[in-house]
Amino acid sequence: MDLKAEEDVVLLAAMSSAVYSISNQAVTQLNTGPLLTTSIEGERGTLLLKDLGDFIFVAHVPKTKTDKELGARVRSYHIGIAMNVMEAAAEKIKKYLEDLAKESSE
Repeated sequence: MDLKAEEDVVLLAAMSSAVYSISNQAVTQLNTGPLLTTSIEGERGTLLLKDLGDFIFVAHVPKTKTDKELGARVRSYHIGIAMNVMEAAAEKIKKYLEDLAKESSE
């Protein structure tokens, strides 16, 4: 990985951690239960952040031409699909990380 790519990864990690932390504080203060997912919508796509214990799962859902033409209902559908896939992947990743931590402590 080149230096620019490494800097981008570090910057994304720092920003994701900060956004997740602030989101977590907000749901805690509002007594809405534990934070499950944070979404950040931008002009060209949506970032989804999911708690994995010591890690944060970050996914990007780009806006498609169909999203732009058909509007919010289609966009919500695409984000919903992405969130379902992300939930399944996050559970697998979390289990893998937990198993890895158990192996290294033995």
